[in-house]
Amino acid sequence: MKRDFSQRLGFLINDVARLYGAQFDRQAREQIGLSRAQCRVLGELAKHGAPLSQAELAQRLDMSAMAVGGLCERLEAGGWVERRASATDRRAYEVHAAPEADKGLDAAIAVSDGIQR
Repeated sequence: MKRDFSQRLGFLINDVARLYGAQFDRQAREQIGLSRAQCRVLGELAKHGAPLSQAELAQRLDMSAMAVGGLCERLEAGGWVERRASATDRRAYEVHAAPEADKGLDAAIAVSDGIQR
C-alpha cells in the first residue's frame, strides 16, 4: 500500500527546510562567500549581542564543538569574527563579531528575503 505523505505537516516542514537551506547555501556562497552554517554563526552572535564562547555557540546552534571550532576558524580567516581567550576561563575562547560581520549578515538577510519572495 502506497502512503501519501504530501499532506503530512512534519514531512512538509522538513522538505521546505531542506529545499530552503540548499537554496540559501548556494546563493550565500555565490553572493557573499559564506556558507549557511557560517551565516548562522554570525546571526547567533548578532542575536545574542555579546561575545559567546565556542561551546555556547555549539549549544545554541545544535552543533558539535568541533564543527563550530572549524566554522570559527574559517570565519576568523575571512575577517568576519575574532576569537579571543576568555578572561574567566583560560580553556575557552570567546567569539566576537568583527566590524565586517554586520555587512555579511545584512547580505545574508537580503539573500533570505529574496528566496522568500
